[in-house]
Amino acid sequence: MRLTLAAISTRSAGQGHRPAWITPGQARRQDPMTALVCAAVDGLGPPRDPSTGVVVGTAWGTVEATLRLADSIADYGDAGSSPTAFITSVHHHPAGGLGELLGLHGPTNTVSMALSGRQFAETL
Repeated sequence: MRLTLAAISTRSAGQGHRPAWITPGQARRQDPMTALVCAAVDGLGPPRDPSTGVVVGTAWGTVEATLRLADSIADYGDAGSSPTAFITSVHHHPAGGLGELLGLHGPTNTVSMALSGRQFAETL
C-alpha cells in the first residue's frame, strides 16, 4: 500500500464545515471526529478507486464519544442507551465513517496517540 493523498487539519473537532456530499441527516449522526475528518478531505476530490484505504491519525482519539456512551448507559441502561453513542465509541469509527460515506471498500484504521489514555484516566 502507498500513500497517494493526504489531508491535514489543524482545526479542533466541532469547527469543521459540512461538505456538500454529506446530507443533513448524515451530519446529525456524525461524532465530532468524523465530521472533522470529512471536512479535512473535502478538498481532495472523490477517490478514483473504490478499493482506496483510509488511515486517520489523531492526537485525541474518540475518548469523548466513549464517555458519551458510558453516560448514556449510566442514565438509561443498556436497552435505553443511544445506538449512535455506541457506534461512535469505536476507536476507528472516524476512518470507517469516512469510508462508508465515500463508498470505499479498502482497509480503514484510526490511529490515536498522545494524551487520550491519560485524559481518560483522569476523568474517572
